[in-house]
Amino acid sequence: KNKMSMVTILIGAGVNILLNLWLIPIWGVTAAALNTLISCVLVFILRAVSSKRFLKFDMQIPKIILNTLILILQTILMMYEVTFYIPLEIALFVILFVVNIGTLARGAKRFLQGRR
Repeated sequence: KNKMSMVTILIGAGVNILLNLWLIPIWGVTAAALNTLISCVLVFILRAVSSKRFLKFDMQIPKIILNTLILILQTILMMYEVTFYIPLEIALFVILFVVNIGTLARGAKRFLQGRR
């Protein structure tokens, strides 16, 4: 388990370094932020896949993709302060909440049962 954690971190760091060497001269600081995002997502995917060997859980890939796309859209709206971005941010938050209400409710129920 620990060895796989180290391997995934090294892969993520290696990808980040290579992307930085390639893209920072072109895009500057924006590339550094994007490269960090890409390497973190890669580490997440690698760890999720390796964790399935030890833990039984449903990855819900479509939900993960939808959540990620909504969060990226929210980030873009904030970065560029698009006209009416605050109501759009609120609408996207509501969509995120509705998409994840079942998961949130199950987590809250388990948390509250554990406190008794």
